[in-house]
Amino acid sequence: MKTRIKLFISTMLLLLYAGMFVACSNDDFKDLEVEINDDVQVANDFLSKTFPNGLSGYQTIEELKNNYKEIGREWNGEIEDNICFVINSYLGLASLYIGDEKIPDIDFSKISIILGRVWLPGTGYKYDNIKLENSKNETLVTVNFKTLDLDYCVISSYYFYKIVPKFKPGKNIHAKANYAR
Repeated sequence: MKTRIKLFISTMLLLLYAGMFVACSNDDFKDLEVEINDDVQVANDFLSKTFPNGLSGYQTIEELKNNYKEIGREWNGEIEDNICFVINSYLGLASLYIGDEKIPDIDFSKISIILGRVWLPGTGYKYDNIKLENSKNETLVTVNFKTLDLDYCVISSYYFYKIVPKFKPGKNIHAKANYAR
């Protein structure tokens, strides 16, 4: 009887430990906010100068072509043609950034930068938030929007960046837009 009780308690402790391990894994992104410190501020200042955050017009797209490889490229005609990158190092940022502004020293030991573009089937949207789902195989960045009552029949692009707690992205990185009323 004592052996069964010990076995039962051991099993329960093991399950409890495993549950805590899963709940605290790096794949759980309930809080995408980082504590604002000097490194976060330096990264944010650089990105706010060189990378537009929001709906873009012709001038923004031309600026992007001059500052970032791939992100400012022309639309291929598909609404799913979204672009997203996870940057975890100075070299990662330097491989995308081709502008004239000097890349500052950013300590990437505690932060990752997500940047990209999603297409919207009109202009009647207001940015809400970014959600992140991450696994070994896939990282999905969902840019959420609220639908406004006004809309124009034009496809628009929304450029975004977010500084988040450091994480290792999956092998495939995708972005999508989600619109809700």
